[in-house]
Amino acid sequence: LTYEAAAYVSAMTGESAVYTPDGSGSGVGAGVYKFGEGGYYFYYGGYAGGVRTGEGAIFMDCGDYSYVFTGAWSGDAPNGIGTVVKTYLDGSKVYTESGMLVNGLWNGRVNYIADIYDHNYRYDLSFTADNGVPVEDRTQEFLDFAAEYDIDVSLAENQKIVAYDEYHSEGRHGYWYLYISAGVTAGVAGFGVNL
Repeated sequence: LTYEAAAYVSAMTGESAVYTPDGSGSGVGAGVYKFGEGGYYFYYGGYAGGVRTGEGAIFMDCGDYSYVFTGAWSGDAPNGIGTVVKTYLDGSKVYTESGMLVNGLWNGRVNYIADIYDHNYRYDLSFTADNGVPVEDRTQEFLDFAAEYDIDVSLAENQKIVAYDEYHSEGRHGYWYLYISAGVTAGVAGFGVNL
């Protein structure tokens, strides 16, 4: 299936192909959209004149994890309440983000939950965003926490921590944190150490 989808996308003349049952480009339909360098994703949901509108969902295979977005759309972009679920194919972790989006970017409080199954723990990495960029800076608080437990943490010069969570269980200490680099890209990292 992946080979056939990739072949279909490479043969597309435009950036997307939209199907609605009556051919009008309105109502509930499905689409394939080019993404990045040779990538693509599928959309299923509402359309009005070929523009994604109403409730809809994106499905994307990202190699070692699947990406699913469900939520409100207008103007061909996520606008309103939405949820992203990233599920790792090896079953090790699931990341869930939910909140308000404006033109595809998080705005306001974003509920960010990391279910890490080898830790058997749910980390709350929620943060506040403005135009897609996390606004909190908990870097010093996180570094103080790491120093208290003698945990060596190396951050790149342009990284700041926007949220973190920890657990203690049976002589083991685990923590997960959410960071941004150069004020733009968000990432997550976590560790477990024996105490």
